[in-house]
Amino acid sequence: MTGIVVTSIAVGVLLLGSGMLVVSIARRAAGGQLERNGWAGIRTTATRSSDGAWAAAHQAAERPTVVGGWLRHSLD
Repeated sequence: MTGIVVTSIAVGVLLLGSGMLVVSIARRAAGGQLERNGWAGIRTTATRSSDGAWAAAHQAAERPTVVGGWLRHSLD
């Protein structure tokens, strides 16, 4: 295989994995399995102010985030 083919495959795998990760995080956050934190999820001042705000924001954002993650996955 040439270098460009190997690079293309590596980038494709990375993009596929990142799309799947976005979907997984969105589903966990909306389902209440992801607590407020500084690493993953919607991290704004408002969402980090309370558990209720964190949950409401992630439930509202689940569908568009999952659609975006699957689009990212399908475009690879």
